[in-house]
Amino acid sequence: MSPADKALAALERFHCGDYESAVHLFAEAADEAPTTEILNDLGYAQQTCGHIQEAERSFREALTIAPDNTQAAINLGALLFNKGKIEAAAYWLERGIASIDAARRTAVRSIIAESEPQPNLLSSATHLHVVPPHRDVQ
Repeated sequence: MSPADKALAALERFHCGDYESAVHLFAEAADEAPTTEILNDLGYAQQTCGHIQEAERSFREALTIAPDNTQAAINLGALLFNKGKIEAAAYWLERGIASIDAARRTAVRSIIAESEPQPNLLSSATHLHVVPPHRDVQ
């Protein structure tokens, strides 16, 4: 199975709620062909499974490959915010919000200004990942 096929299978597993299998498949795909999209999706799946340190590493690696990856920047910022690392979170969130819609940009800036971890308020930001909606494969 090619890395692209593994990533696609991981997306399917993720959308079926089998997050650990998604992590495994994304990790295999990233080992073989580490793209910024696969690494961001790996990080998101890892975060969903509670593997916070691994998720942080994956988001950072995605940003090393493509520093302009808005989704990875927002995902990393939200993760750091939820860990209470407000200053670091603010850097990544500000960097990432430049290309999101005005309503989310306002919400993220409000959260940064409050400077207190509030995971529920960032839930919309952390869902800005590359994983597309479930589609039936023909």
